[in-house]
Amino acid sequence: MKRQRLHVAILLPVFLLLAATLVRTSAKTFQNEAIERHQHGCPRPQRTPQSGAGGRISQQQRLVIDEWSNTVPATILSPDKPVLMVASEVRMRYVIHLAETDPLSIVVTPSCRPSAVGEIRWTVVFNETEILGTYNALNHSSFELSCATRGIYHVWVESKGCTAEIYYNTRSLVDLWPMLNRTLSPIKIHQHPRRQQFLVKWEKSKFDIHAMHYCLVVSRDRPQRTLCQALANSAFGSRCGMSTFEILQRMSVEEEKKIPQDVKTTIACTSSRTKQLIKGLKPNTTYFLEVFAIHTHKQNLSYLLGATMIHVNRTRPTQLIEGKLAIGKLSTLGGLALFSFKIPKKSPKNTTLKLMVTPCIGTVNVEIFRKKRQAIKPIIDVYYPRVITIEHAVPGERYQIQITEADEHYRTNRIQIVASTKDEFLNMPQLPDNTTVVEVTQLRTCHATTIAWYSSPDKRKIRYCTYIFKQHTKHQHYSNVKMPSYCELENRDIYQHPQLQQTHCIFSDQANHTEPVPMSMSISNLAPAHYYLIFVTASLGGSGGSLPYRSARVKTHPYCRESPQQPIGSGKSQQLRTGPFAKKQQQQPRGHLKGGASSHHKPLPQERRNNRLKRNRDQDEEEDQR
Repeated sequence: MKRQRLHVAILLPVFLLLAATLVRTSAKTFQNEAIERHQHGCPRPQRTPQSGAGGRISQQQRLVIDEWSNTVPATILSPDKPVLMVASEVRMRYVIHLAETDPLSIVVTPSCRPSAVGEIRWTVVFNETEILGTYNALNHSSFELSCATRGIYHVWVESKGCTAEIYYNTRSLVDLWPMLNRTLSPIKIHQHPRRQQFLVKWEKSKFDIHAMHYCLVVSRDRPQRTLCQALANSAFGSRCGMSTFEILQRMSVEEEKKIPQDVKTTIACTSSRTKQLIKGLKPNTTYFLEVFAIHTHKQNLSYLLGATMIHVNRTRPTQLIEGKLAIGKLSTLGGLALFSFKIPKKSPKNTTLKLMVTPCIGTVNVEIFRKKRQAIKPIIDVYYPRVITIEHAVPGERYQIQITEADEHYRTNRIQIVASTKDEFLNMPQLPDNTTVVEVTQLRTCHATTIAWYSSPDKRKIRYCTYIFKQHTKHQHYSNVKMPSYCELENRDIYQHPQLQQTHCIFSDQANHTEPVPMSMSISNLAPAHYYLIFVTASLGGSGGSLPYRSARVKTHPYCRESPQQPIGSGKSQQLRTGPFAKKQQQQPRGHLKGGASSHHKPLPQERRNNRLKRNRDQDEEEDQR
């Protein structure tokens, strides 16, 4: 018994793998046969409900067709307008012109006298090259195609003493459901971060939601009115004896569909899924997109669920100029920005290319290419102003910078970038390798705090400006208030921001310094137990553009000590003995009193309250660090 279970456990995965392989192979074979039938006609015979087999004509049938065409006059039929064939007309030829692929229904209704034994024999021929069906009728008979290819259809009728009424129509099952026109669904298109890829989404059908499958049609020449028309214009065709639902069922379902360049209409069926990724779109081309809903329980019932059109733009990179700040919009190309910079031909061989990349908000990835090959490894997750260096740049060569969104859920609208091959940026300061702005927690009080950063290594005179924005606390919420980004600091409207509390600017002469030195600034007039967002920017004395440091988030103490507020610092460069730049100072023991009083005494009620608040503050700091 155990051996049998073991054999079953081994053979079952093999059987499932073979079954999946056969399904994929049959789907591919069907697609190849469909393409062949579309290009070379329909080699398979087609069977009709009331007749024998039709199909490709023989040489003898070819002679019969030529005889009918030469001897029997043609009568043009109009849709839904019956034509009466009298008993004296023994042989008649009726012509139907289909301008578009539509459902086709031809009805012949004979009427014979009771005393006469008559018979009606009629045949349907397509384009005088293919016999679609032959009928012997004593009463009402019809010929139907769910999707009749556009062309000319001939109806031959032979009568033996009977009259007959002949007419046709191009109505489909959708005409029986007039409310389907009110179930349209909007189509949403999201451009993928990679170029020429689009994610198409739509809503489910409101009509028989659990029984509907969907097909996306992408066309270059014109929109497709019906699914029959789309099938006829695609590589599958629609006149080879299969129903529409049978053709769609045998199509393979792909999550990613590549649009061929040589086919004007492409069909991608998604089963019950309501999204499809398409790729391979041609730049500078307009595409028409239609989504059709197909009923799985009612054959040949399909209707247009939604339609739209898109124009694929060519992704031309923005040309960067030496030392000039450029702004790129990632939303234009769906999360992608392209830049290009050419190294001057007169540059020395050991030229270094420096790029200053600043995402206004969010996180981006940076890739740099030279001759379609990566110049350096991709820079992942850039969420603050960062300098990227490329050593040994080739003079005269062009470098392409590709910046993409790293997180699709947190949109990045704009990006700032500046390129330079010199030691100093033109009209812009140099930033240190470490652009972090930190808070000196040992100097934090309830009304003031101290921040520190490294100075610029630039030898020119630098102007530093700080912007302090008040953030909400756990018990406060400011509706419709958006915190500023790095790119908004130079905008004059920043001074009208409702959460801007203070701005301070100081100058620093770096002529006597060869390396970056720590700088500090004390900020007072703050509210207790509040969070603040602080930005620091550097500029060349107010001329030219400014570059931002990394932003810092600080919090004031929830309680106040009995000490005066610290004034705003002068901003002069000084060596800090506290914070991240040096060792921590020894703190005063708890309970230290003024005037040299002993610390071994019973705490006062106010002092006990302060100690309790301090313990709560320490716990908040530990939570913030976590």
